[in-house]
Amino acid sequence: MSERGLSPEELILEANIREFGHTISLICALETGGKITADEAYALIKKTWKELKVSRKNLLGGQAPDKPCDSQDQDSK
Repeated sequence: MSERGLSPEELILEANIREFGHTISLICALETGGKITADEAYALIKKTWKELKVSRKNLLGGQAPDKPCDSQDQDSK
C-alpha cells in the first residue's frame, strides 16, 4: 500500500477487485468440477469483468490510476 491514504472510492474499488477475484475462482472451480461448460465459464467471467470495469468508471470517474498497471500505458508516453 502506498504511504498516502486511500480515498473511500479507492477502498470500495479495492473491495470490488477482491470480490472479482473470488468470483473468478468460484467460476473456475465450477468449470473444473464439470458443473458448467467452458463456454458458460467464459461468459460469466466476461460479464463479471464488465461489471468491474463499470464499477471502476463509476467510482473513479474515468480518471487514470496513479501508476500504470501495464506496459502499454508506459509505452504510449
